[in-house]
Amino acid sequence: MPELTDLHVTVHGSYKPAYYYSVSWTCKGARYHYWAADGDLNPRPDRPTSDKVTLYKNPLLGVLRDAPEHFRTRHLDARAKENAAMIAAAQMEALQRNLLAEALAAIAEKDKAKELEWREAVRQKQIGERSAKVFEYLRKLSGLDGPPTVADYEETRRLIRDIEDGTADIIKRYEAQHAA
Repeated sequence: MPELTDLHVTVHGSYKPAYYYSVSWTCKGARYHYWAADGDLNPRPDRPTSDKVTLYKNPLLGVLRDAPEHFRTRHLDARAKENAAMIAAAQMEALQRNLLAEALAAIAEKDKAKELEWREAVRQKQIGERSAKVFEYLRKLSGLDGPPTVADYEETRRLIRDIEDGTADIIKRYEAQHAA
């Protein structure tokens, strides 16, 4: 069996609970990959109604289209003896190196970061809206728009407390992130 180099497992989607990914490597002057899904490294069929599994063969990265070693993507039968042996070797090495778990962890980390970023954006928007309300109530309290009511005072105090609490949370998170 020829040596496989540059082995990667790349997650291409996190469509919970299922996801799909590719297993790719370089061997014998070409790049190979196949598609897998549902938590294992077994090649998945091309279509749900088919048992045909394709192993894709591409030229090496950096080979220009007009270069003599360039060729169009080849769709190989993954069950053919030599192809099945390459896939088995790629699966075994990927399992030993825990590449699927690492790829899934990286996607989970990206998803978590996006979620935190979104939550922070919502929080900032809410603080901005509250600040505008405080300004509105302070204007009312100043008497410029007529005499203030007790409800105006109470609402202003509540909004200021919310902003102070939100600001304290933001400062704590900032300090925690930059403490290391």
